[in-house]
Amino acid sequence: MDGPARASVLRTRTDGRVLTVTLDRPERRNALNRELRAALADTLKEFEADPELRVMVLTGAGTAFCSGADLRELADGRRDRRGDASFFRAARTKPVIAAVNGPAVGGGFELVLACDLAVASERARFALTEAQRGLFAAGGGAWRLPRVVGARQALYVLLTGEVVHARRAAELGLVNTVVAHEALEAESARLARRVADAGPRAVTHTLRVVAGATGDHEELWRLSDASADAVNGSPEAREGARAFLEKRAPAWHRTRAQDPSST
Repeated sequence: MDGPARASVLRTRTDGRVLTVTLDRPERRNALNRELRAALADTLKEFEADPELRVMVLTGAGTAFCSGADLRELADGRRDRRGDASFFRAARTKPVIAAVNGPAVGGGFELVLACDLAVASERARFALTEAQRGLFAAGGGAWRLPRVVGARQALYVLLTGEVVHARRAAELGLVNTVVAHEALEAESARLARRVADAGPRAVTHTLRVVAGATGDHEELWRLSDASADAVNGSPEAREGARAFLEKRAPAWHRTRAQDPSST
């Protein structure tokens, strides 16, 4: 993605060894459309390749961190089967800190789960609403969430779509700390500088071992991809997206008639 196109959906700022990346679609609550996904993937690659940069901070413009997938694309039948694969799946050698400035929903919550550390504003909210909209959480949420909170708590969040408030997120271990909204930028920067002070080789190997200790990621992605393929291109997924945009309850019985195998 070229510079002007990237700048229309994402902003970056460098302060010493720290790169701050801001999702910049506030009018759409930073929903992840194709352009923003591509910009985020390209920015991550450049961050990894720059030897002067040690830590990335990821945050959102406006009142939301990220509202997840752009449901207008899903409702129109336009989707990438693997979602934000480059950011979610990359075997990173440098840490990324989520600075959660507001609601992180669906794929936005999955972005937080894909980060290594997280600082949340007291205004932050978290939810995985995919199942309630006929979708599967294809960005790693279905396997990363139970790693953090355990299977029973994860299933509650995944199946009900209920909102987890910032303080509860800290209790569950979803974020490292919660701060007053006006202190979020300063606290995230402080944490990033602290991590950047560590030995870069030691950090890389620590990230690698911690990732390896939490399971076979290739196998987990294989299972996740199979479920995403079965669910996210189905009539049920399109009905869920349309119902959300039209502010009505989904009519799942209609999708059964269109696709008898979608069980």
